[in-house]
Amino acid sequence: MKFIASLKKQKKNFAIVFRTFGDDCENVKLEFNRFVRGTHPMYNGQNGTTQVLFDGQEVKGKHTKMYNISDDNCATFYRFDDDVYVVFDKKKRDFAKSSELEEWYVNSSIKWLKGHHQIQVYFNGLAELKNSAL
Repeated sequence: MKFIASLKKQKKNFAIVFRTFGDDCENVKLEFNRFVRGTHPMYNGQNGTTQVLFDGQEVKGKHTKMYNISDDNCATFYRFDDDVYVVFDKKKRDFAKSSELEEWYVNSSIKWLKGHHQIQVYFNGLAELKNSAL
């Protein structure tokens, strides 16, 4: 969090991608969203702490950048022998092979990415938006 606050202070553009191992995305999302809203106990401006805002609110006539993590920004990585996928589905599913994953999502409205190149292009695009957290 200190590093992120430092980037903001230096007026650097950045995107944030959290990589968790398991089912702790909800906890990461909760803590980070408290941080960006300025309500996290270590960054709320009370008791000698610095308040950091990344919630899109207007401060001194300027809007802060929005880095709030929404449900749409949570994804699961799937790795198979033949390829890698990122699926923006709140529910983690078990697939034995890539063809099962593709069958499940091909006609779905849920966003999914296939292959290292497509995933890299997507995440590079987030960095260009200059207001993203995933």
